[in-house]
Amino acid sequence: RAGQEKSYFEYRTFNRSHRNFPGHEQHLLLNLKKSKVTFLMHFFWQLLRSVGGLLADAIPIDKLPENERNAEIVRRGVTRPSTFKYDVALSQAKIVVPKSTSSQEALSLDAKHVSVCNSLQWKYGDSHLTRGAVLMDTMSIQLKDFELFMVNGKGERGSYPALFCAKGESNDPAQVFS
Repeated sequence: RAGQEKSYFEYRTFNRSHRNFPGHEQHLLLNLKKSKVTFLMHFFWQLLRSVGGLLADAIPIDKLPENERNAEIVRRGVTRPSTFKYDVALSQAKIVVPKSTSSQEALSLDAKHVSVCNSLQWKYGDSHLTRGAVLMDTMSIQLKDFELFMVNGKGERGSYPALFCAKGESNDPAQVFS
């Protein structure tokens, strides 16, 4: 929340049959101050698998062959994708993305402010009941006053900012910018 000096966490759930339903079943609000986040892709995918109900279905039921729809509805337990809205803000953040769980090599981001949020909007219809309607989940990432560096195998910060180059290209700033 704006103006608060402390970190803040709030997780809300909403009943879609309630008259004040906001259009999403779950909402995460997270505001962290002076935080360090280590992002491990392996654990992230395990987390996603364990909370798969929070995510939209991989294949919309109406795209399945007619004879498979009822069984899939029973298997999933819902006919409408579950919706998860999030607003995450990190102030004075350090985000580290290691090459693997056993590697010191990593991509490191130091930022004064990081914001990640999403918006949900129906296209080509106004609900899952409209044939051809698609629920668009759009993510927005904003970085302010940041540095992005590679960390070598010894855990030392590189002497120049990280540059994203295709395999075999030089990432030496003198060669890239000449």
